[in-house]
Amino acid sequence: MTAQKPKLIVFPGIDGSPELRQGLADCLDPTLEVQIVALPDDVSLDYEGLAVRFAALLPDGPVVLAGESFSGPLVAMLAERCPEKVRGVIFIASFPKLTYLRAAKYLLPFIPFRAIPYDLVGWIMMGSKGKSDIPRRMRMALKQLPSKVAKHRAKLPLEVDVSRTVSRLPQPILVIHGRKDRLITQAHVFRFLKLRPDAHVAWIDGHHMILETHPEPIARSIEAFIEALPPPSSA
Repeated sequence: MTAQKPKLIVFPGIDGSPELRQGLADCLDPTLEVQIVALPDDVSLDYEGLAVRFAALLPDGPVVLAGESFSGPLVAMLAERCPEKVRGVIFIASFPKLTYLRAAKYLLPFIPFRAIPYDLVGWIMMGSKGKSDIPRRMRMALKQLPSKVAKHRAKLPLEVDVSRTVSRLPQPILVIHGRKDRLITQAHVFRFLKLRPDAHVAWIDGHHMILETHPEPIARSIEAFIEALPPPSSA
């Protein structure tokens, strides 16, 4: 009997919206079921609170979790909470612990997010010009994000450390990262490898928003990872 193919559940970056990630779903094998979730705007929820909420919403069947940037620590916590459901974990342009700027959390209340030039944000996230209409869609997503929520989500990654969680996860993991990422540097990939020497790594020739600008090679990496997952052990 053929084992059931796991469902891929994608958790987005800091803007929390599924729309920017639709390109990935469009590039994936149509036989692979994909769900791109939206992050709640509830500023009372830290990573643990988000993990509790989403753990209750996971489907019964096998799943593979993918966390982009902000959501990497979230999928690590979810995988640890639900080992019977989660077959694999994918970190896209993400981190187990930010190795720099952790003290910046104290400056966040004083940073006027709406005043940060979008051209600067685009340069950091996508390079000089980005690709197609993604810069425009990114601006729209960030404009729709309430300032209070943006500051809350910006603070959480500066405080979290899921290093121990990642090191003890029973599932195979895949790390997908941009070679030119200016926001979350390559040092974070090597941090994953130190914690999990068995981790699979896929390098993408892009900046931070590789999921949006390079969905096709990421789709191929995800498909190969899922195809190579070991069959579930029979109880």
